[in-house]
Amino acid sequence: MVGYSLSAILFLVLLCIDSRSVLANDDIKSDAASSVLSYSRPARSWMTEALPIGNGSLGAMLFGLTETERVQFNHDTLWTGHEKDTGSYQSFGDVFIRLGHGNPLEYRRELNIDNALEGVPDIRDRKLPSVSLVFEACDSITLVLAAGTDYLADQSKGWRGNDPHTEVTACVDAVSSEKLSDLCRAHVTDYQSLYRRFRLDLGSSAKNIANRATDERLLSYSRENAKDPDLEELLVNYGRYLLISSSRPGSMPANLQGLWNDSNRPPWRSDYHSNINVEMNYWPGEPTNLAECQKPFLDYVLSQIPVSRERTREEYKQTKRGWTVRTENGVFGGGSYLWNPPGSAWYAQHFWEHYAFSQDKDYLRNVAYPLLKELCGLEILYIPKRSHTF
Repeated sequence: MVGYSLSAILFLVLLCIDSRSVLANDDIKSDAASSVLSYSRPARSWMTEALPIGNGSLGAMLFGLTETERVQFNHDTLWTGHEKDTGSYQSFGDVFIRLGHGNPLEYRRELNIDNALEGVPDIRDRKLPSVSLVFEACDSITLVLAAGTDYLADQSKGWRGNDPHTEVTACVDAVSSEKLSDLCRAHVTDYQSLYRRFRLDLGSSAKNIANRATDERLLSYSRENAKDPDLEELLVNYGRYLLISSSRPGSMPANLQGLWNDSNRPPWRSDYHSNINVEMNYWPGEPTNLAECQKPFLDYVLSQIPVSRERTREEYKQTKRGWTVRTENGVFGGGSYLWNPPGSAWYAQHFWEHYAFSQDKDYLRNVAYPLLKELCGLEILYIPKRSHTF
């Protein structure tokens, strides 16, 4: 098998009409009550009901629709903007698959966050309708979808890299030559190497509660004060799943909506808010042993420093040291709304945390300490001085 994992390629959507041919894996054992999100009907709302998948760079929201399935997808570098305009994170597109199956008598869709595989309804033994692309006499379809842009996180090169066509084509060619079962196995192995580093045990929920659909469990928990420790574990595990799925080495960091966005005019631009939001995405990273998933945020901060220095000098003329950021930030160095003087200090906390958990002295010496030292030049202006002391 070719030596790559799903996290290393741009993206792979495995959409199988016979979902059981993909998802059945007797080697994977997990506690469903704390590792599976399940629903008894298709998603009606992108924001609250569709289920996310992703490999860091590109993700999708799956609805589990039976008449016409919708796969809405994003690539993390598809942005508008420039150095003087924050811009907005964009939706890459939608794939619609006309199935024409109406409402099945029994329905269940689920996302298993122990292996990062999503199940869709079993609708085998039916023919596909006559559409622009028709598959006959088959009970499963594999759709390979790759995407990319020419974005490069480097101001000195104008934020532009190579034409993505070659890499995207190579991705599709490499994946298409592999067996679906091998790809799934590689994906699960890669994902679980991160996900299974941490385990939380708060106790077990009663079976009559744990066996309910996830939305029903949430209602019982909030309205009836039902004791559901497995649900609490599930929410923690889901948070780690989202971080793994939206932030991997080489990708952009998770933004206001992680990796997922269905609008070209998203709320608050789906950007990087320095006043708390982007930091919140990464607070659980090091404590739950996902240091690799924090790396995109650290790399992003470093890539934006040249522009941040320039803008800080223009705004804070009383200092020639340090730098800070605006509240709203994009990927091309642009920012908007209020200046956030302590924003860079909050960023710096993540560099220190990475050292605190790794004890990597080379990293401290060459990356974290120089950044912390530089920031002191600006931050010291905001420490009040009283009675000749700070």
